[in-house]
Amino acid sequence: MKNIIKKDLFILLTMWLSPATILLLVISIYLVQPKVEAKLVSSVRSVLAEHNIDAEVSFSGRDGTLTGEVASQKIADNAKKLSLAVFGIRVIRNQLLVRDQPYSASKITNELQLPIIEKISYRINPQQDL
Repeated sequence: MKNIIKKDLFILLTMWLSPATILLLVISIYLVQPKVEAKLVSSVRSVLAEHNIDAEVSFSGRDGTLTGEVASQKIADNAKKLSLAVFGIRVIRNQLLVRDQPYSASKITNELQLPIIEKISYRINPQQDL
């Protein structure tokens, strides 16, 4: 009789414990994640400020993205390296644009920077109907 009660109690507990545990896990993730992201943003901003790098940083979980403009590719690479050194960061996507490229524009796609080197020369004739 005691074994039957123990077995029924075990089944009852596992049946209710599993959904309750999952619910608790989901709630804790939604409550903790914004605090973690805010702490990572603050940490990366202070590290970049210590090295006089003016860049914006945002996070989705522990994955960060650097945006903005910097003077050289060396500074952009250094910003990524410094950011990755902060505890808790998993990935940093470097989308910093380099200003020192004359006659060029850049389009960022993930980690790939595609320079557009052609200079566009087009004049509009004010007397021409558009």
